[in-house]
Amino acid sequence: MAALQAGRWDEGIARLRGVLARQPQFAEVWSNLGFALRAVGRRDEAREALERAVEIAPGLPDAWNLLGLVEQEVGRHEVAIAYFQRALALRPDFALAVVNQANSAQALGRLDAAVEGYARALEMAPRNAGLHYNLGHLHQKATGDYAKARDAYRAAIALDPSLADAHLNLANVLFALGSYDEGWREFAWRPQRIAHERAVARAGGRYEPPAPGVLPRTLRLRGEQGLGDMLFFLRFAPIAVSADVRIAFNGDARLHPILARTGLFEALSDDLSPGSNELLVADLPPVVEPMGERFPAALALAADARSREAMERRLRDAGPPPWIAITWRAGERSRGLFDRLFKEAPIADLGAALKGVRATWISVQRAPLAGEREALARAIAAPVHDFSDANENLESALGLLDLVTDYVGVSNTNTHLRAGLDRPGRVLVPFAPEWRWGLAGTSPWFPAMTTYREKAGGGWVRALADLRRDMLP
Repeated sequence: MAALQAGRWDEGIARLRGVLARQPQFAEVWSNLGFALRAVGRRDEAREALERAVEIAPGLPDAWNLLGLVEQEVGRHEVAIAYFQRALALRPDFALAVVNQANSAQALGRLDAAVEGYARALEMAPRNAGLHYNLGHLHQKATGDYAKARDAYRAAIALDPSLADAHLNLANVLFALGSYDEGWREFAWRPQRIAHERAVARAGGRYEPPAPGVLPRTLRLRGEQGLGDMLFFLRFAPIAVSADVRIAFNGDARLHPILARTGLFEALSDDLSPGSNELLVADLPPVVEPMGERFPAALALAADARSREAMERRLRDAGPPPWIAITWRAGERSRGLFDRLFKEAPIADLGAALKGVRATWISVQRAPLAGEREALARAIAAPVHDFSDANENLESALGLLDLVTDYVGVSNTNTHLRAGLDRPGRVLVPFAPEWRWGLAGTSPWFPAMTTYREKAGGGWVRALADLRRDMLP
């Protein structure tokens, strides 16, 4: 086990297999082998080892718990729960198995069972920061009780101040609740900033953002996160420029032509090597807030004339106005137990809600799956034209979004481009909402956007009924 404890997985696995070659009935070693194989992502082999362990010795609670985790990680939550229950029957005070069972209950939408499970686990281990974090995650992502989520994350941080995920989720909860001063401080725990701080330290420096309201005469903004995120945070750049700060932007070259037309930036580069007077773009808001508005308008963008003309010709070939652009998914599903940034609206229900709306429908869905656009067209009972390739060129996307009469979709880069053009849109907000959309009503960050919100537990009926009412003549 020493090799496993040191993280030398291959060595540890080889040693365990050596022991089993001599003692094939050693159940605890089979269990340890399953633990190690799961740790390196070899789930099928881990399952076989753990099944062998419980076959030899059915009274091993750790092996049953590990079997549950293997099944949980592949989404087989009913099977996982059965294994966690076997572990708890053998060891009723097995707090980790209680938590794991609650996690699977949450994934299955059994929120009462999940809440009960976390509460039971906390009675067993009240000073376990991870348990408080899991409870906060449950309330943030499933029940929608953000006050309880905030309190649980704070409890986790009090017990383990280094728990980065708790700080970051607390930031998102605080933003949604409107507590921006504390939220910006907690947002410093996002992985992009932590990675940047480490990179600067390796280069012999130290990353130190300016104090709120105190800016140097020159500032190099460093891009981070996705294109839409960078555009979002760059809405604070005009406040700094109005205070006679000269700004350069170092980040994704796809943004450079668009940013150049704003007239705000002294230089544009994609060189991301650490430098002086550098500020991560998501650290700009708390620095400039004391100098201007808390909710500045989106960074004003202008479409390239040539790209706009080319898109107008293509739109007219598709059909007459009104042209309505539409998307239904953004982000990627997480490999973990719960998705964080993945957003999706149900295609069939969305199409049914839009059936009868007079429009030429334009799909700007990035990387649509085979058959999705056709399924949407069947539900709308009208053609849906494929403009997904516009996402590959921001100038084309900006020209298209400047031309379309309306926009319907989940929040993505196109939403930020549309906001920068000061054009309205209709945003489908899955539950739990991303913090920029708030918990109800219109977002202060996107006042021209109408929101249609999924209810906790996956209910789109009311939101799509409201969308249909607003769009029909």
